[in-house]
Amino acid sequence: MKDLKKTFSIEVTEAIRENMPAGEDIVNYLAVLLDLKKESVKRRIKGTVPFTFQEIAQISNTLGISIDSLIDKCYSGSKISLSIESLGYEEPVECFKKTLQRCIYLLENKNRSGNSARHVASDVIPFVFCESKYSILNFVLLRWVYNFKKIHVPGKLSDFEMPQDLKKLASKLIVELKNIKNTTFIFDNGIFSNIVKDICYFVEVGLITRSDAELLRNELYDIGADMEKVAATGRFSSGRDVRMYLTNISFDTSYTYIQNERSECCMFKIYSVNSVDSHNPKVCGVQKKWIDFLKSHSTLITKSGEYERTRFFEDQREIIRKLDSLLK
Repeated sequence: MKDLKKTFSIEVTEAIRENMPAGEDIVNYLAVLLDLKKESVKRRIKGTVPFTFQEIAQISNTLGISIDSLIDKCYSGSKISLSIESLGYEEPVECFKKTLQRCIYLLENKNRSGNSARHVASDVIPFVFCESKYSILNFVLLRWVYNFKKIHVPGKLSDFEMPQDLKKLASKLIVELKNIKNTTFIFDNGIFSNIVKDICYFVEVGLITRSDAELLRNELYDIGADMEKVAATGRFSSGRDVRMYLTNISFDTSYTYIQNERSECCMFKIYSVNSVDSHNPKVCGVQKKWIDFLKSHSTLITKSGEYERTRFFEDQREIIRKLDSLLK
């Protein structure tokens, strides 16, 4: 029977070696990180003394190592843990903030190696294309908070403006998204449909004004134009590579798989703006296979497929034009 304590220490040590900064000595690195003497670090590396839970937590937080995957390797358990910052029903604005912070944290860890890749199957407008689109961002937050009945009906959208700290986090997240070396999008054919429907509903029930709807419509047109430009050039404004596909198979939410040379993680969109993420290799493997399956049944519109690309973005503009009836 294997010594599980020693096996776990070995797995932790191996994960640290894979994820620590290049050129660092593991003993010196852990001595500083955990505020331990070098001899204490060596005993932990050899497995004669186990890492404490607090030490594992510190290592996981600093290096982005999944505790779940370590447990899976040692105990071969059938249970898999997923991470979610907050359900949002108590403090929805704070939940939105935590969601942004969590995404930034995950991306920063993946971008360290400079060889990161992100694969997304999306049924909505990707967040990365909402840069400086403050009416859209305000509306997304308004919709999220209204879901929990935490607001009074505003007279106009500007009465519910995104706090400055959230704007800064949103901008930082978009920078991190654009810094990923390679990004692949697989789009549902009606990615603008849901937000257009929601805008129409919010106008009809008096949650936003027709003037708000006009601002939102204009920003949606801008987003569509930005996306079409990226599709044609195959690059973000940061110079990083992008590939876009149009799916021929429907899917029910947005799926993300992120990887670099050292690690991987996956995310599932839930509850509009929230997400569940996992570093578990089994979950990541299934997520990657699902996205690869969708891609195999999709049409590439980046630097090729000009007819399909033109038709797709014209279809999205037609969806946005449905807002015109609200503005008459």
